[in-house]
Amino acid sequence: MKTFKYRWKFGGSEHTGWKDCGDESDLRNRIKEAGGELIEVLEVKEKEQASETVHKTRTKKCPFCSEDIKEEAIKCKHCGTDLLRRNESAHSTDFRSSQAHTDPYRPSRGGNNGLAITSFILGILAVITSAIGLGFLLAIIAVCLGPGGKDSEHGALASWGIGLGWFVIIGSIVVAILWGSIFGLMIFGSR
Repeated sequence: MKTFKYRWKFGGSEHTGWKDCGDESDLRNRIKEAGGELIEVLEVKEKEQASETVHKTRTKKCPFCSEDIKEEAIKCKHCGTDLLRRNESAHSTDFRSSQAHTDPYRPSRGGNNGLAITSFILGILAVITSAIGLGFLLAIIAVCLGPGGKDSEHGALASWGIGLGWFVIIGSIVVAILWGSIFGLMIFGSR
């Protein structure tokens, strides 16, 4: 098999192209089938020279979804994982865990995804149920759980949970003060 660089004519205009064929007559027949005409062969490469393109298409398995991807890939085309960031975070996690083992007095801060997600969900539920009084309790729990999840992969959710929790707590206190003022005026204002 050879790779041909050639000029060909199609519909009154000339084009240049590359094609893998057995020989020049095979190339000429393929161009005729496409409705064109071979003008001249510019260059011929043997298939052994094209082996460097085979080298470029080596594959490896994605460490997250196990699908085949190119060896040079920095992002998996199947699961969308950014392989560079995942490798960096894996190294930093290894560093943190090695630090925790070497220093017994330093508290472990590996992060907890469960706490982050729970804090976020409780924050949302606190906002939804704040009108019936249950929101205040859920907000306190969200604010207490949130810091445990701030160092996790879902630290942003923990921050949102804490923020929503404080919003409901402060809002509940303000509403309680307003209602207290209204009832105070009603009771003491009528005397």
